[in-house]
Amino acid sequence: MFTHRQLLILSFLLSDSFSFSSSFLSSILNVSERTIQLEVQEINKLLPDDGSFFYLTKRKGQTQNLTPETLAWLNQLIKENKEQNSSEFERQNLILLVLLFEKEYLSMEELSKRIYVSKTAIHKEMEQSWKLREFIEVSAQKGLKINRSEPEKRNLLAKLFNYDRSLNTLLKLPNDTQLIFEQVKTVTDRLFYEHQYFISGKSLALFQNYLVSTIIRNRKGFYLSEQEQQAAAKVELSSLLKEIIRELNLAISKEDMSYIQVKLNELNVTNYTGEVTALSHYTFIKDKLATFYKAVDRELGITIQPTADWENKFIIHMHKLIIRLANGNDNDNYNKRKINQEYPLTLQVIRDYFEPIFGLAIPESEQAYLALYFAEFIEYEEQQLQLLFITDNLPSLIYRTKELIKEYSGYKIISIKNVTIYEYLRNPQRYEEHYFLLLTTSERVILESKRAFLIKDMPTKQDLQLLKEYFTMLLTHQNKEKRKWFETTYLHKTNKNSISKQQRINERTANTNQVIKDEIVLEEPIIFITRFDKEIPSSINITQLKKKYKHRGKEIEFVIQSSYNPLEGQVQLFFSELKKMLTVKELKARIE
Repeated sequence: MFTHRQLLILSFLLSDSFSFSSSFLSSILNVSERTIQLEVQEINKLLPDDGSFFYLTKRKGQTQNLTPETLAWLNQLIKENKEQNSSEFERQNLILLVLLFEKEYLSMEELSKRIYVSKTAIHKEMEQSWKLREFIEVSAQKGLKINRSEPEKRNLLAKLFNYDRSLNTLLKLPNDTQLIFEQVKTVTDRLFYEHQYFISGKSLALFQNYLVSTIIRNRKGFYLSEQEQQAAAKVELSSLLKEIIRELNLAISKEDMSYIQVKLNELNVTNYTGEVTALSHYTFIKDKLATFYKAVDRELGITIQPTADWENKFIIHMHKLIIRLANGNDNDNYNKRKINQEYPLTLQVIRDYFEPIFGLAIPESEQAYLALYFAEFIEYEEQQLQLLFITDNLPSLIYRTKELIKEYSGYKIISIKNVTIYEYLRNPQRYEEHYFLLLTTSERVILESKRAFLIKDMPTKQDLQLLKEYFTMLLTHQNKEKRKWFETTYLHKTNKNSISKQQRINERTANTNQVIKDEIVLEEPIIFITRFDKEIPSSINITQLKKKYKHRGKEIEFVIQSSYNPLEGQVQLFFSELKKMLTVKELKARIE
């Protein structure tokens, strides 16, 4: 039968809207063109013997001949594959939902009967899902139980609970659960708008789920403990929540309302209408940010100079985050691994400088959200160019040429400094050292410089296209030299090894149940361990595993251990090259 990757390729090939080439599929699926061609050959072998076939070229796209019966069969297989992959996530949620509505331990046998899944399948889910292992307490004699406080259970339930009628029987919910859901949604949608309290759609859904979860759990006898009730007494209710409770006309205790208010307080707002300076954590955040900016500048040579608007938005976000952390809660982040893959340096700066300065233990999901704010200041931009324009033209011609270059170069131009031909010829070496790209309207300059590019006083689009190609050629050469320097300087060790659950990576246990210290979790099947260390020279070690290793839901092929010494002063350049290595395809190419 077809593998998951073969079915993924088929889903592209059967698209009505586009003809896909092997080179395009190679870039999309992050495998070689040869692998794509081999997979298509295997697909053809598995097709019915009715003349059906696929043929894929490198550039022109695919040719196919499929009978209606074969086409229908393939579409059904693709549909089933999608459902199977999504059902794994749903199954994990179902396990948690069932256990959240149990006061005592539930046996594995009873759980398997409830959700119509074998005990073997549940065992497999427990092995593969960090979420199940984190929340579920397992007893060989008693069974399974979520041993958390009532507020924690409500927070978890709010993230999981997407109401469906089928849940009524499974969870033994009250008969009017659907009515409660509809009533809560109608009232909150309207009142949030009327009170001009603007939050994201996801945050609103989370709050609605939390409110419904509180009501349902009370009905089923899940109450706050005496200690939890006492902790809730200090919370002041907002006019918005008071009006929501009044319109719902449901029996909700004062203590429960306090916890609902706490949930409301922690939601990120999309458009804050109040005074930022009036926020309770404003002074704390402002002072810590200033300390953070100075530390990053002093230690890493990275200057962070945000606008007032940026800083206000960040302070509002950080204010809400501090409230969430105080409540023992965090926002889910299903893009966390993609963000980490894109901004590894920013993540490490947040972890090594931002967290200690603020004195907070920030979950991985929230770290990734913070990275999106700081990445524009911290990450190295490959295609930022600074140009020297050597010309004796009049200011209007210089201005027009600069604007055309910025518009048509295809690169981000930070600045174009113009100097006269006389200034340049007095000291060519000085300018050659400070500028990688030189443009000129003078043939005299071309005789002096091997790198200067001659352009017309009034360049045409064709001239600018040639200029773009010149930029690309020079930068390609520069990148090759940069990569050679990087590998020679930092890549000290490349080896093949195998890792068992008893072995250790970088003196830290690495198994499916633990987060490795200093690890940044990537989208790629790579364990990436990185840190700053002033005591030793910067280095990178790559280990290719002889046998794939299960870690945090992925089959790991490589381990990268990176250490950077901030005293070396090239942190952005170091991480820009390191980032290029963080794919299996790139690592295999380097090792081979």
